[in-house]
Amino acid sequence: MSAGAVKRLVTAAFSLLAVAAVIAVLMLARAHWAELSAWRPTAAQLGMAAAAAAAYALLLALLAEGWHGLLRATAGPGIRRARSHPSFMLTQVGKYLPGNVFHLVGRHVWLARGALAHTLLLRCLLAETVAIAGAAGVVGLAMLPWLYGDAGPWAAIRPVVLLAAAAMIAAIAAVLRHGAGGARMAAQGAGDARMAAQGAGGGRMPAGTALWVGARTLALSIAFFAGQAGLFLALCLVVSGQADAGLVAIATVAWLVGFVTPGAPAGAGVRDLLLVVLAAPVTGEAEAIIATAAYRLVTVAGDGLLFAMGAGVVLASGRSLRPAPEPPAAG
Repeated sequence: MSAGAVKRLVTAAFSLLAVAAVIAVLMLARAHWAELSAWRPTAAQLGMAAAAAAAYALLLALLAEGWHGLLRATAGPGIRRARSHPSFMLTQVGKYLPGNVFHLVGRHVWLARGALAHTLLLRCLLAETVAIAGAAGVVGLAMLPWLYGDAGPWAAIRPVVLLAAAAMIAAIAAVLRHGAGGARMAAQGAGDARMAAQGAGGGRMPAGTALWVGARTLALSIAFFAGQAGLFLALCLVVSGQADAGLVAIATVAWLVGFVTPGAPAGAGVRDLLLVVLAAPVTGEAEAIIATAAYRLVTVAGDGLLFAMGAGVVLASGRSLRPAPEPPAAG
């Protein structure tokens, strides 16, 4: 069986898993329909949800800044936020398409057409993926004692958390240093005249620089995960009156599983089922369903607000919302 056939088979299997997860959530909702149909949000709860959506958009902007830092460190100081931030903000909505990869493809297309080399973008994307997975692991591990209702083991687990963070920083740095001298950048219009390539012979990124960028990227990712998990905890508290710090670990793990599941648009089904099942012992099953549905609405609205922010950045810089075409080869 060819590699392409295996990839299609794996994607199809995970797509079926996502569908099965959605069905499972709907079955749980049906079992608690009497409680769910009787629940009505108050004006204060609706206002809190709107504020949570805005907060989620700002948290995503932290990931956009991390993406900018990776591009700038790899391609050079000519990379400006007016180009790198919209490449992240405008394409996040692509994750809602089947496949759960189009936000990554869109970001790549936005920057690669006449601006940055494909190999450079792939390296930055790999470094970002390591940072996101590593940050989720660090946050989840740090909150593990609270998941079992006892913060006592924190002193014992703290060295493990710090070691895990150091390992993730080293891994990000290793990705950035691998072939970092091969960046190619092309000027694209008067606004990008200052963009200059490192050049194929520039050598590897200095170890100190790579470690600093790795630490910065991981820190921004950790802040995102802690913040988004805090939003889920707040929604659980508002809906059920019950909350536990262990919900931070639950929300972090569920977000990561949805992120890495191919074929599940924005982790649909998989993330939601995990949240409901794992949060139910704290909040109650019906309340967990409501909180999870509210969290899904908050994140969708937050992605919409992020898109608007990205569009604002592009329009303020005088650019078009469409990526510029590949400039003709010299010749």
